[in-house]
Amino acid sequence: MAALRAQADVVIGQTSAEAAGLEIVSKLAAQGFCTVSPGFEDDTLARALEEVAEFQAAGRWQHVNSIIQDGLLGAEGSAQIAELESPELDETLRSDGEVLMKLDSTMTHLGFHMEPYLGIMGFDVSHRSRAVVHQAGEPDEEPVALTEKEVMRWLAQFLRHKVMVIVFLGPASGTLELQPHIAEDAETLEIRTVPGTIVVLRPDILSHKHFSPGRAVAMSSFFLQGNLHRQSGRAVGRGGSQMTPAAKELDDWTVGRLRELKEKSFHHQSWDPDIPRDWQSAMNHMFHKGQMIAVRGTACKFPGTEDPRVFSQASTVGPDYPTEVPRLRWDHEEVFDPDPESWRIYKSYCKHGSFMDGIELFDCKMFSMSPNEAKSMDPHQRLILEVGYEGLHNMGMRKNTMVNTSCGVYVGCGNMEWGMMPREQDMGAFAATGGALSISSGRFSFTLGLKGPSMTLDTDASSGATALYLAAESVQRKGRAVPNDYAVAISAHLLLAAVWWPSHCASGWLCPEGRCMTFDASAAGYVRGDGVAAVAVKPMTTLVDGNYVTSEDPPLGSIAGAMMNNNGKGASLASPHGPAEQEAIAEAIRNASISPADVDAVECHGAGGFLADAIEVGSMARAHRSEEQRDPPLLLSAVKSSMGNQIETSGLAGFLKTIYSSQYGVMTPNLHLRQANPHTDLSDQPVSILSECTEYKMPSSFVGVMSRGFGGSNIYLITWGDVKFNKESTGHVISQRDQIMFWPGGGGALESDAQPARAYTVVGTWSQWHDPAPMEAEGNGTYSFTVTLGENRWEQFQIWLDGDPNRVLHPGQAKGYKNSNVFGPDSLGHGCNWLIDGCTELPAAPASPQIRELEDLLPSWQANGDSAASSKPSADFGLPGDRYRVQLRVIGRWRTVTWERLPSEQRAELATRRDQAGLLAQGQRQGHYYIAGSWNDWSLQEMLPDPNSPGVFHATASLWRSGGEFQILRNRDWRQVLHPSSPRTSRDALGVVEGPDDLGHGLNWFLNGRAGDAFRIELRRSLEDTQGTDTKSVSWECLQPDAVSQTGLERASRRSYCIVGSWTSWQEPQEMQWEEGCYRYTLQIGGLGEESFQILLDGLRERALHPDKPDANPHMSHVLQGPSMNAHGLNWTVGRHQSDGCRPGSCYEVKLMLTSSGEPKHVQWSKIDPSN
Repeated sequence: MAALRAQADVVIGQTSAEAAGLEIVSKLAAQGFCTVSPGFEDDTLARALEEVAEFQAAGRWQHVNSIIQDGLLGAEGSAQIAELESPELDETLRSDGEVLMKLDSTMTHLGFHMEPYLGIMGFDVSHRSRAVVHQAGEPDEEPVALTEKEVMRWLAQFLRHKVMVIVFLGPASGTLELQPHIAEDAETLEIRTVPGTIVVLRPDILSHKHFSPGRAVAMSSFFLQGNLHRQSGRAVGRGGSQMTPAAKELDDWTVGRLRELKEKSFHHQSWDPDIPRDWQSAMNHMFHKGQMIAVRGTACKFPGTEDPRVFSQASTVGPDYPTEVPRLRWDHEEVFDPDPESWRIYKSYCKHGSFMDGIELFDCKMFSMSPNEAKSMDPHQRLILEVGYEGLHNMGMRKNTMVNTSCGVYVGCGNMEWGMMPREQDMGAFAATGGALSISSGRFSFTLGLKGPSMTLDTDASSGATALYLAAESVQRKGRAVPNDYAVAISAHLLLAAVWWPSHCASGWLCPEGRCMTFDASAAGYVRGDGVAAVAVKPMTTLVDGNYVTSEDPPLGSIAGAMMNNNGKGASLASPHGPAEQEAIAEAIRNASISPADVDAVECHGAGGFLADAIEVGSMARAHRSEEQRDPPLLLSAVKSSMGNQIETSGLAGFLKTIYSSQYGVMTPNLHLRQANPHTDLSDQPVSILSECTEYKMPSSFVGVMSRGFGGSNIYLITWGDVKFNKESTGHVISQRDQIMFWPGGGGALESDAQPARAYTVVGTWSQWHDPAPMEAEGNGTYSFTVTLGENRWEQFQIWLDGDPNRVLHPGQAKGYKNSNVFGPDSLGHGCNWLIDGCTELPAAPASPQIRELEDLLPSWQANGDSAASSKPSADFGLPGDRYRVQLRVIGRWRTVTWERLPSEQRAELATRRDQAGLLAQGQRQGHYYIAGSWNDWSLQEMLPDPNSPGVFHATASLWRSGGEFQILRNRDWRQVLHPSSPRTSRDALGVVEGPDDLGHGLNWFLNGRAGDAFRIELRRSLEDTQGTDTKSVSWECLQPDAVSQTGLERASRRSYCIVGSWTSWQEPQEMQWEEGCYRYTLQIGGLGEESFQILLDGLRERALHPDKPDANPHMSHVLQGPSMNAHGLNWTVGRHQSDGCRPGSCYEVKLMLTSSGEPKHVQWSKIDPSN
């Protein structure tokens, strides 16, 4: 049965605009919608309708597809729509009517006051959509076709809309039907849309359809989230956001249309200019043409890590790997000279590099190799074996499954430093092959029994990328050639000796600063770095029974296209050649069957050459963007700025960083970029050199990897990857902020054990958490209770079923706000209370010119109170004596707790009822006050009211030892503590009395007296004015010295121990009785059949004795620890072990046993007969 709701949740004008904004957001968080009565004048609505009537003649009404109607107000509610012009336009340029423009500004202003509190729901909004005017009527019989531009515009709104504001203009009333998307048992809720009503709702979690028997006009706008959060789960969009049904339908239409467009592109049909360029990009990102190569396994050994995933994740924060040459490699002091011309005397002006650990380690048995043979091998060969096998192992291959398989092995390595290292006289017959790099690939195939092509490549810094290019080519089906089943590309480069450093300095390759300043104005070369990497690849599709089948196992990444060429005749052998680079890029893009603008980013060669870097940036800009297609800008980065130049391995290092960062949808930053290279001319080129981690536009990305060799080789690889949502979360769990906490329409039913047998009861701070009072049944599942504020101007409460403290309804958090979730009934509600806070004030929003213009049209928007005040009262703002109506609403399985302040007398009338001492003088809602101090082991001692001085309370404290600390509690409640603002506050520095609150831990007043002194402590508290100013002061004086007897002083020489536990909700420490050799306490087991406790030295919680494990008992091995303040969760528990023979009502004597020197030894307990 649909429910009918007519009463507004928020009435504008009754509270400040700031308070109204908070109340609206709290309703949105609880039930997904809020009805608002703005107080529009009838004349305002009439004038608005007159302006809407002019739309017909102006031809502004339009019909939209039924899917879009479902995302607005339904097929009937949005039978015709008309968009207003952007509110950002100057009003003199807008053709919309005056009243419609002001109503448009009203929606903006409403959002302006909601925005500070939207964090309650876990999101924020960055902008709003243009206002749409809806006219209700019969839906069209002829369906309206969708277009690409229309789908783009509405899908963007339906994916990002978080709040919708609807203004119902009339003239006829109607019904707004609301239904949660994810609560299947929730019934439809109907809201009567009287002209002048505003409804604010969550369109991402509620369906919303408007119906009217007559002519009904409404105006709406979406408030949109800036960024879509990536997450996986039910009905998730391409950007990872939770999708509404309308957005899902548009998304499905988009996917189908993109597939259709891609199929047309197979036949080389020209691109329709009416279709947005973004659709072409989305099509190419989503559907692929031709053979793609799947990356199935990777491995690496780099400085700082041996895991490609860790390497990629570390790259997001820009680690700087180069260090000075370690002595474990060689003594670089012998060749280092900071003089830039030191190469002339065979010295090096560079002393930095990136070094990895453990290059001397090798498992020779793994590869059936003798220790002597392994000892004679170049470390490059050893690491090629280890890392290459690890790459194949991560692909799922094992030694026994690789034997005699067709696996191509392509090794990029050209470093000959091993033969130039000073070392012992050679190691015999194995030296011939151990130092020959040409044998690296053959040895790998030999040790693993691989029968595919095997070759070692040396194209300088492009060797690794060349190996990967050939590996990818070798597994593709081309003509009659038999492809490899799979292939592995391996590259290795190690810094083993300083022999080449002087010649590299002479060539200007090395950087004196010891860093690779890629793209920076100070770029002056690079530093070398260690690195070994392997990439194992397979075809994305395999031929099975004449059909191509795509593996269901998602790859780590894909190679969409690749190309290798050479500069040919250029300026010099080593100089970069822009046209040749652009040719390689263009051919790779053609091989990938995509558009140049589809490439989102490029991992550049970027070796820190001042001119070479500028040439490369220009090549990238010209090859990927054009004057007609400059957006989005091409993102550029270079791993060498972080790792240094790993020469042969640099290409694979950039490739690994690219495919793994694509799994998170980001491009990692460039380092050491302070001032851009002036020759890059970034202001005129459509590129962006990254200095921070940047998110890709789409969840899938094409990223290029450029590598260039000394001899003119250019290799360009295009990778494709998409966001792996399981890397960001283990699965989409719908947040409670995305759920409805209470649905007024009802649905479902509460379980029987969640209902009281007799009554719901309320207990709170006003009753010292005793004597629960029954709530009044109002009918329709509503139960109420009236709370009167005390002198604190706040009260906390819980709801107990049938007065049972073990069946508690609570908000699941401390100081819960109204309309929050209701948990329970259970016994887990300790400290979880609802808070009625009459002290709350909200920051005043700055006055805007728009609202001043609205005041003549919308009187209810006029500022109330002091417009210049820095804060405004909340809707719950109140003074002592004000009454609040607390309501528990139960509809089906849904529950909520809310309250509102009842109408009160005028503040001036209240002031006449107060005398000079304030409200406390009249005894209204006056509390009881207690002292908790170190002299009484922090147990509670009641303060007596002074009959001659209203609002004054006093107590006497007798010190058992020198010095004493204390606090003051209201109503025996540790949540209502009066305390100073600093620890051990003496009488000479009393300052302000803070509280009552629960923030007083460790903040005590200090009595500076000797053992035997007695003090009179006095509290004065009063409310001085109509605004509820709470004046508090604490003072004390020494009554007489040496007032304590000799017996009491003897007691002072003995330590005091108190026990605190679950039977008092951990609130009141109780003193343990001394008997020779131990301290004793008798406790009775409660209804749960067990009790937990700790022991406090001198009653101080920061000096707790506790076991070293939770729920310890004498029957298990444990250690007594403390005194300490780190005792949370470490308790002794009576009744947990079966040997205790415990049941509710049993009595036990707990003993704290001491050593001969009086130190705590252990805790034990035994069952006793309570009759004795």
